Amino acid sequence: MRGWGRLAGRLARRASVLVIGSVCASPAMASVTTQFIEGRFHVRHDGEMVINTTEAMGVGGIRPEITVVNHADGFDLELYYKNNDSEPQIMGQLEFWGFQVSGQLHMRHFRHECTEGPVVLTDGGPRFFSTHYPSDAYSPVMTLRDDERTIGVTVQYPVLEYETGSRLKMRATDLPMGGHKWAMLIEFQRMVKDDFSPGRAVNTLIPPGEERNVTVSFRMTHNHDDWFDLLRPYVSYFHETYGSATTYRPDHRAVRGFSGAQITDRSPSNPRAIGYGNRRPDVHGWRRWSDAYADVRRSGFQRTMTWAPSGLFIDDNFNYPFLFASPLMESKRARDTIGFLRGLGPRGVELGFWWGRSQLVMFGWDDPRAEIFDPENQDHVDRAFAELDAAS
Repeated sequence: MRGWGRLAGRLARRASVLVIGSVCASPAMASVTTQFIEGRFHVRHDGEMVINTTEAMGVGGIRPEITVVNHADGFDLELYYKNNDSEPQIMGQLEFWGFQVSGQLHMRHFRHECTEGPVVLTDGGPRFFSTHYPSDAYSPVMTLRDDERTIGVTVQYPVLEYETGSRLKMRATDLPMGGHKWAMLIEFQRMVKDDFSPGRAVNTLIPPGEERNVTVSFRMTHNHDDWFDLLRPYVSYFHETYGSATTYRPDHRAVRGFSGAQITDRSPSNPRAIGYGNRRPDVHGWRRWSDAYADVRRSGFQRTMTWAPSGLFIDDNFNYPFLFASPLMESKRARDTIGFLRGLGPRGVELGFWWGRSQLVMFGWDDPRAEIFDPENQDHVDRAFAELDAAS
């Protein structure tokens, strides 16, 4: 059984459970309802149309079997993918055309401070707005707010097992009579690197004979301040799957940042551009850096972080280098004065070095060879521990 067409018949036979209302609530109590009418999937919130879309599941790949589970404040789409082919197949994306927007659309950005901003459409500007998990978002979630309601969308699946990311996207199409038609797309993609660039997204493939189960949850409210509650399906899934106990205690003290290298300092006698002026540890040792680190106490800091402590590659695609610490120990002057850094603890200063491309194993300075870190590769593990040991 695949797609919306055959699902409609299935739902018609189970309408009291899945189409209207919730298993736990009567239709009179429900504020969100889902229906199939003449081949279209309708979602209403307190009687107002929110989604009015045609069949559009599994576009561009395997079409999943779908079960709709209704809740009083929304619904879940339980997706079941099965590759019955002898070759890997694309895990089809979800598309919801006919997404109704009343007034100005706002989206919340979860990468940094969960700030909300308007979606601005300009002539010649982008017509879609998206976030990709886990490359640029910590969770596969999205919130949308217009003049009437806030909608939360979350995607639940075992990301470590499936080894795939997910992209949540809103796309606008200009209408001939003015205004816009909106669509929501959910794509399953993984990030790959090309020549060690930041990477690009490619469609996720399901191997022959394998299955995938994904739940997409929609929750809605008229109270815009309750946006976090709309993400509870993902929060609950995460805690049930990975546990809810925090294994560390957050440290909210500010960190004073330093740059260990500057491109402008590169010269024939300083090919790695290290030192930040007169602080080259291979020439002057660590005392000057130690004094600079200790001086942060004057400004109320207790913690420091230094970017590019070992320098910068000539090819910027490799910065910040995997070799963040071991090159510092190549100089006898630096090795002999390492005690200045180890003496920062008693002076009330914590020292941190930024391990830039920690997942891209490099084999030598300005060496173009590099490999994605493989924890099963003992050579990779040894090289990683060599950096950690040098930074200790």
